Amino acid sequence: VAGDRHDLLRARAFLAQPLNAVLTAAFVLALFHHAQLGLQVVIEDYVHVRWLEIALQVVVKFTAVLASIASLLAIVRIALGA
Repeated sequence: VAGDRHDLLRARAFLAQPLNAVLTAAFVLALFHHAQLGLQVVIEDYVHVRWLEIALQVVVKFTAVLASIASLLAIVRIALGA
């Protein structure tokens, strides 16, 4: 438990640096974009029912955007010490 608290403090100190927060946010955006593109290719290659393909693409994009927003909000909250 004490180690967990130390890790949290180190993460907060790391993200308190503006450059680190910006680079972490850029990494998160690239990560979710890359994941969405990868899943898009898998869906295009293996789902052959058109309506299902479109529905899955929408779900994947929506999930990627939602996860990106949640991650960015978490980064901002930690960076600002909230």
